[in-house]
Amino acid sequence: MTGKPLNQKRFQEMQDHFLSKNASRISEKEIKENVIFSFCKNLEEYGQVFSNLSERQNKSIRLIIIDNIQSVGDNFIKGDGQVDYIDRSNFLLKHSKNLKKLAYKFGLVIIILNNVTSDVNGNAGDPTRGFFQEKRNNVQPALGLLWSNCINERICLKKRSAGGGMSNFGDNVKRTMIIEKSSFLRKNDIDFELNQGGVSG
Repeated sequence: MTGKPLNQKRFQEMQDHFLSKNASRISEKEIKENVIFSFCKNLEEYGQVFSNLSERQNKSIRLIIIDNIQSVGDNFIKGDGQVDYIDRSNFLLKHSKNLKKLAYKFGLVIIILNNVTSDVNGNAGDPTRGFFQEKRNNVQPALGLLWSNCINERICLKKRSAGGGMSNFGDNVKRTMIIEKSSFLRKNDIDFELNQGGVSG
C-alpha cells in the first residue's frame, strides 16, 4: 500500500465472504498468514518492500498489488510544489524494469493501480489530437506518456449513472471495465459490479 493504510473493514468483509464459501479449504489464520500488507510513507520504505522480496519468497508470493503508483510519483514533488520530472522519469523507468524482472524471476502477477488526471488538451477522445488514445470525458492516466510506455497491459475502470452521465455516488451506478492496452487481448469492455464478495461481472 502506498496511498493510505488498508481499509480493514472492507478487507474483513471480503475475507468473511470468501470463508463462507471456502471454509473447508482454508482458515482465517491461513488467509492472514498469506496476505502481506505494507503501508509505505516514503520512497525508502517502498524500496525495502521489493529489496526484501527474495527473503519473503518462502511464503510463495504470487500476486503483488501496488496502490497506487501516482502516490509513489508524488515523492518527487519538491518543497516549492514543483515536480522534479527528470528524477521522477528516471525512477519510473528503472522501477518498471525491476518490476518486470521480479515478475519473470518469481512468476509473479503485478497489478499497479493508477489515478486519472484532467485532460487539459481537451482532445475529446480524438487520438490524432493527443498521445493518449484512451482520453475520454476530459481525463487521462496520471504520470504521462512515459508511464504509459512502461506498462504491458492497461485496464480502465469507469463509473457512470445508469442514465449515461458521469456519477461518483449513489446506488444507480453502472461500472465498466475496459481493456485499453494489451499484448494479447483485443480492445473490449464489460460491465461489472462490486458486492460483498468483491467483483463480479
